[in-house]
Amino acid sequence: MRRFEYVGGTSAKFWEIEQDGAELRIRFGRMETAGQTQVKDLGTAEKATAQAEKLVAAKVGKGYIEQATDPSTPAPTAAGPVPATAAAPAAPPAPAASSAPAVPAPVTPPPAPATPSEPAAPPPATPAPAARDEPPELPDEETFALPSAWARQAEPFRGRRAAKPVELDPAPDDLLVRLDKAVAEVLENPKTDADLRERTELHLGTRRTGVLRRRAEQADDVLGAAVMLLARPAVADWRQREVLARSADNLIAAHGLAFAAEACALTGSVAVEWTTGVGAYGHGDGKWLQRADPANPRTWVTRDILQRMRAHLASTDEATYDDAVARLAAVRAGAGAGVRLLTSYLAPTEQQWVDEDLADAQQPSSDDAALRLASVTTAAQAGAILDATSRWEVLRHAELVYSLVANLGPDAAAPIARLLDPNLDAATIKRLLGLLAQLPTDDALTALLDRQDEKYVSAALIEAMRRYPVRALRLLAGRATDGGGSARAGGDLLRGHLLSHPGLADRLTDAQLGPAARAAVDALRSEAVGTVADPARLPAVLVAPPWTTRTKRAKPVVVPGLAATAPVALRWAPGEQQQHASTRIHEWHRTDDLATAMRGSYAALHILAAAKPRHARPYLATWAPTDVYDGLVPLQRILAQHEDEAIPLVLRTVARQPSSLAAALLPLEGPPVAALMAEWLVRTKSVRPIARAWLARHPAAAARDLVPAALGKPGKERAAAETALRVLDGAGHRDAIRAAGASHGEAALTGVDALLAADPLERLPAKVPSLPGWLDPAHLPQVLLRERDAVLPVAATGHVCTMLALSAPGDTYAGVEVVRDACDAASVAEMAWGLFERWEQAGFPAKDGWVLEGLGLLGDDETVRRLAPKIRAWPGDGGHARAVAGLGVLAEVGTDVALMHLHGIAEKVKFKGLRTKAQERMAEVADGLGLTPEQLADRLVPEFGLDRDGTLVLDYGPRRFLVGFDEQLRPTVADADGTRRKTLPRPGAKDDEALASAAYASFRGLKKDVKTIATDQIRRFERAMVAGRRWTAEEQRTLFVEHPLLWHVARRLVWATFDDGGAPTGSFRVAEDRTLADSADEELVLDDATRVGIAHPLHLGPALGTWSDVFADYEILQPFPQLGRETYALTDVERTGRTVRRLDGLSIDTGRVLGLSHRGWERGMAQDAGISGVVQKPLADGNWLVMNLDPGLIAGAAMEWDKQKIPEIWISPESVDWGESKGRLRFDTLDAVTASELLRDVEHLRG
Repeated sequence: MRRFEYVGGTSAKFWEIEQDGAELRIRFGRMETAGQTQVKDLGTAEKATAQAEKLVAAKVGKGYIEQATDPSTPAPTAAGPVPATAAAPAAPPAPAASSAPAVPAPVTPPPAPATPSEPAAPPPATPAPAARDEPPELPDEETFALPSAWARQAEPFRGRRAAKPVELDPAPDDLLVRLDKAVAEVLENPKTDADLRERTELHLGTRRTGVLRRRAEQADDVLGAAVMLLARPAVADWRQREVLARSADNLIAAHGLAFAAEACALTGSVAVEWTTGVGAYGHGDGKWLQRADPANPRTWVTRDILQRMRAHLASTDEATYDDAVARLAAVRAGAGAGVRLLTSYLAPTEQQWVDEDLADAQQPSSDDAALRLASVTTAAQAGAILDATSRWEVLRHAELVYSLVANLGPDAAAPIARLLDPNLDAATIKRLLGLLAQLPTDDALTALLDRQDEKYVSAALIEAMRRYPVRALRLLAGRATDGGGSARAGGDLLRGHLLSHPGLADRLTDAQLGPAARAAVDALRSEAVGTVADPARLPAVLVAPPWTTRTKRAKPVVVPGLAATAPVALRWAPGEQQQHASTRIHEWHRTDDLATAMRGSYAALHILAAAKPRHARPYLATWAPTDVYDGLVPLQRILAQHEDEAIPLVLRTVARQPSSLAAALLPLEGPPVAALMAEWLVRTKSVRPIARAWLARHPAAAARDLVPAALGKPGKERAAAETALRVLDGAGHRDAIRAAGASHGEAALTGVDALLAADPLERLPAKVPSLPGWLDPAHLPQVLLRERDAVLPVAATGHVCTMLALSAPGDTYAGVEVVRDACDAASVAEMAWGLFERWEQAGFPAKDGWVLEGLGLLGDDETVRRLAPKIRAWPGDGGHARAVAGLGVLAEVGTDVALMHLHGIAEKVKFKGLRTKAQERMAEVADGLGLTPEQLADRLVPEFGLDRDGTLVLDYGPRRFLVGFDEQLRPTVADADGTRRKTLPRPGAKDDEALASAAYASFRGLKKDVKTIATDQIRRFERAMVAGRRWTAEEQRTLFVEHPLLWHVARRLVWATFDDGGAPTGSFRVAEDRTLADSADEELVLDDATRVGIAHPLHLGPALGTWSDVFADYEILQPFPQLGRETYALTDVERTGRTVRRLDGLSIDTGRVLGLSHRGWERGMAQDAGISGVVQKPLADGNWLVMNLDPGLIAGAAMEWDKQKIPEIWISPESVDWGESKGRLRFDTLDAVTASELLRDVEHLRG
């Protein structure tokens, strides 16, 4: 192994390379970190040697120095941040416990250029390490090196930073000629100031005679030049501004830099005005010139030109610059605030001008005043400018923010902190926080600590604490001694900081740390935070995981010559082909002239899907659509109608946009399909669920077609195939994989066995992901071992995080299971939630989405309770994709509580897209269990620890309480003697403290959990009555009567028995002893196979009155209207017709229409102008009830119109989200119960 190091400027990096035959193993990163590892297979040892020499030469050329390696020194194993003290450079003594120095820390010149996105590197490191027998020096936390990326984005400042020479590059003459014609119209406008017109014409060398222009003597009129500098951008298209900035170069070339600088300053005395509707940029009609308001120079019009001129002045020679400053000084005399502002901007070296401007009573407007920030050199100047402007005017020009830091150095902390506001956009907040994180002052770190609970701050705070560990320790210890929430938050951060930087506090003297801070540190150390587990007790993967060691990886078995030759074939699931073939296509897509209709049409796929088979067939072999918008449904229909003939078209089309079309391949199997699915499984997150579903559906064919690639030459194709086979193996299909290997020969079977036998912990990608900057494992909740007597070391917690980053849905890194076996489940779940909270505070960076997926691998029921409300809310904050991923977490956790919450989202959430995705997830889970979604939902209601009789005894020691439930599943509390209480009392002084506290906490948790499901469960019972759901008597007894919670609902309802034709044959209730009783209160015994359901009043006939008397006698309150439910019937005309008009002509409250959502109605999809013109309700037979609305419901503003008209109600054979395309059905298709419920909803709307 060869190691190279680079230390220079603000960088301290290492690079290592090791060759093993044809394989190169490369590790690189910042000094004293584990870095990142890449493994490259070059095919032959000769190619690997040549590549290694090439890479080494490149590194040496960049300044890397080869180091003598000590074989006995192990590679770093820390997955998380390594204490900064381990890499501390030699430096002056640590800072005393004082605030930031009054004099700005020195700013060193920027290092070599880097990309604009690079962060500032840590403080300079010295190449010479500290002696092994002496403690390392404390880091230098006072020197500030301006990152080159920041310097490039700041405004140039002569004398303070090296200025890059600016070559003259005049704007194209043809552009200026075109613009000057438009400027001439502005000059000729009668409203234009006559003196400005004359001075401009003098500068241009033109005069007017009557209405004609003629060439005249030209003079160097600087005000005329200023007018042209201003007028050209005012009449130009905004997209020409960058090119137009170079018009400053034209002026310099013609008249010299000093003249051009004066002209730029004088633009502050001129203004272009325009009539309403013309705007600042565009054609010259309606614009004219006048003298500017001194307080409103409108510098934004000439901003690009001014910046170009300042760059020229910053890089010119001294004599030319002095001449320009002299002319600017002259023009300042007696000038207005706008001109003076521009002179100070163009010549920032003249700091007395900046001070004079700030002291002047006449001040420019807010947006112009912000320009001064480019010239300030003290925090006082910056503060005065920020007092006179708004943060918005500053922040829309990023160069002003970077100029603040470049000019003030560490003293920029206070002005930068003033610019922060939670209402700013995410990119701006992150930029400001990133600046603060790298300024070496107490003010900067304090500003972050003061905002630690705000979004995005945690990442910057962690970075600052890494960069300046001594300062962080001192300030955090000081906060831990304060009172209130600040102390608690400071204590939590300090605890993590001490773990992240062990030994740091011991290396500081009391004078450096301060007595109060020292006491806080000692107090935290004395707290029982858990004994750190000895490495000998930990699984090896938590001590030295394979990505941190140099162990040789076994060479993969390659079996050359294998090929997947099976043809592509269709394998339909039962009913799938018929479903896709009958999918609706809008009537307006139907035509026989396909060639004309499809040419250039965004709906070409729809047109082809709607075409007659004989017309469509010629297009299947070679045609490829250019637009696949909303193409999944028509593509599935084409495949179902034309079967094998359509396969080429489907494969070509899906490849264009797999993110939306991949599901069309689910019925197909064959080598090209298997290759696509394996690739998507590994590389395309949005299609990964489809790939997993395809593998689960075609395991044997997938194995057959993927084995050749999985045993082929190392590369991306092999890696994808291996991953897919591992997913199949994990799903229990090892026999199918081995059979596929055997089908390719003995060598292939041997290779497959080797692949399956490989240590799963060694299966790593070529590039192991590094943990994000916002994450410090030391600040995560500690993880207990399974015995709960010790906690994981910080490094091991970091390794767990890396395992989560290595995992993907359906392909979990094997180490995760090791963690689950070795550690306490509750503490692992708490750590995962802490990780999630830090991801949330960092603003949910998409590249770290593995954090959310990690909740599914390590979370528990409490994780689900915390996550479910966030999933429901995320779509409203633009987080639909994140919410859908959250549904996957619930399904992955898979407990009854998790699936209960998933079902709750599928049933009721205001975002239709999320609800649909939740329903799909529920259908997947149910299908895996051989159930329907409704049958699965019946089985998902937890028992909540209740006794068989549906009660819970709470023991306070001297007192006991009995918890039951009323008809709405609200908890009831009674004393031991049966006396009802309003609620459970708090534990008192005479109660057993431990028992009472545990009982009270248990009751609070029970109330919370039951409240989550109570309303939904009662609605499910009512919906089952209306929709006519049926169970066997055995299912009814098991699911409802014997369930300790749901029996409280079941016993308050009347049930009915039904024959095979659906006609009611009897009725009964569930008695208090859980036996069944008829209306005469006689015990009833049902055969287990008897069909039962919740009785609708129309099922009971004459027995309805009897049942009402029974329930009244027993004082049984019902959970929803059943026996007293209103019933209605259609008229003969309505029953034989296709429209019901009972609400026609009435004005209905919009609120009542919205209330139909509680009765199973849904808003139709928003159409033009975001208006839903219908509400619709799905029926059990697949049809839909539809109410037309006028004027409709506006998405996001449903109450904009407080009244609605409902001229007609009708029945559609499908959802009408995309219009009425299949006609209307007669109302005699409704059974009596459904018709009655419809009319009940109608009467509800009447009020």
